[in-house]
Amino acid sequence: MKKSIIAGLALLCVCMIILGGCSSAPETKTFSFESPQKITVTSISGEKKEVTDEDIMQQITDNITSIQFERGESSEDTNGFGSMISWYDTNGDVMETISVMSNDTIIYNSYFWTAMNGSIDIEVINDVLSTILEANQAGEEDWEDKALLEEYAAYGIEKEDNFYYYQGELVYIIKDERPDSSVYRLNTDSKGAVSIKVIRNAGGEITSVTYMTEEEVAKALPRILGGASHLDGASMEEAEYSDINAEELADTFGIMVSLPENTTWITDSEYCLVDENNLKITYHDTVADADCTLLVAKNENLNLPDNEYDETLNESWEGKTISGQNIVVKVQHGKNDENMVLATWEYNEYRFAIIGEVKEISESIPKVALSIIYKLD
Repeated sequence: MKKSIIAGLALLCVCMIILGGCSSAPETKTFSFESPQKITVTSISGEKKEVTDEDIMQQITDNITSIQFERGESSEDTNGFGSMISWYDTNGDVMETISVMSNDTIIYNSYFWTAMNGSIDIEVINDVLSTILEANQAGEEDWEDKALLEEYAAYGIEKEDNFYYYQGELVYIIKDERPDSSVYRLNTDSKGAVSIKVIRNAGGEITSVTYMTEEEVAKALPRILGGASHLDGASMEEAEYSDINAEELADTFGIMVSLPENTTWITDSEYCLVDENNLKITYHDTVADADCTLLVAKNENLNLPDNEYDETLNESWEGKTISGQNIVVKVQHGKNDENMVLATWEYNEYRFAIIGEVKEISESIPKVALSIIYKLD
């Protein structure tokens, strides 16, 4: 009898051990770096910035090592994107490499990892990447300023000592009406004598210059003064405005539609709620070097431009929402060497489309789509 009891207890113990081994806890990871010699931060377009400043290195390292990550699904079948960070030891060998997808998600060793505590300091990473962008754009800015002044001069607008003049009169406000947004320039030192509108066609070319009415000036001022970050000194300040942002949109439109937070990737975003069922977001994709439009329609079809696409170049990209819903993004490319790229997908009662004429990396268009999908609840 005793032998039977002992045998039974032994069998029970074995079963408990086996069962215990089968129900393992989720795998977690906490990074640890011992005196890294340097860090490199690589943008999604492949441009690398080497960081040797001890304060910045410490800030990035302390932030990542303070977070415990939990392993999620494999990233091998995902067209991943994000800023890549690598730590190097004193011999110049790579210690660890991660890709930062958002403020709470990374890719590491071909898996998605989610922050269990704390969040990734995206702002510091963006600051490092912005130095890359500034270096690339430094040679372009002077040319762009010169081109704008030449364009203005052809229509009687001259710049002298940081002030604009139209037909010899000091300008108070210039409203430069672009195809997808308006840029205001304000004389912050004096009211000036006149305020003007620069009218452009769909191609962005100036067609005429007209005077603004007093009512238009009164309507524009709150937008300018609310959007300009620095209104001191004798100069013409610029401000772009948006009538609605992503947070306000979530309440009125039903879902949060959020572009990537990387400001060296996505710039000049402007949200416009066309009506209760249609949203339009314009932005500039620096990686694709494209002015893009994101359209979202609720419970109705999208009204897309009538472009021709090469079916042999069609692609399918996949991403998952926060709740795990799998979304397929169809990507189409323009015919006859046209640079037009269209990405479309559906989420519940919402239909999405991103369209842009790409000059550089076309993959950036669907990567923006995946970023939006990853944040859908």
